[in-house]
Amino acid sequence: MASNEMTEVTGISEINPNALICDFVFDPCGYSMNGIDGDRYSTIHVTPEDGFSYASYECVGSIYDDPNDII
Repeated sequence: MASNEMTEVTGISEINPNALICDFVFDPCGYSMNGIDGDRYSTIHVTPEDGFSYASYECVGSIYDDPNDII
């Protein structure tokens, strides 16, 4: 699956629809995304592996005013 397709199918592109996204799919497995929207920045990294996996999400700034909307 192409990186932009994975970003769309998973709904990642809807986290901040205004963000400019740079995404990448790793072979044999893995996904990385960096998004920027003005002074807001987000990044996602996923590495699914047998026996261990890694996933992270980090953001600076929010498109939401209410912290409850973030969770």
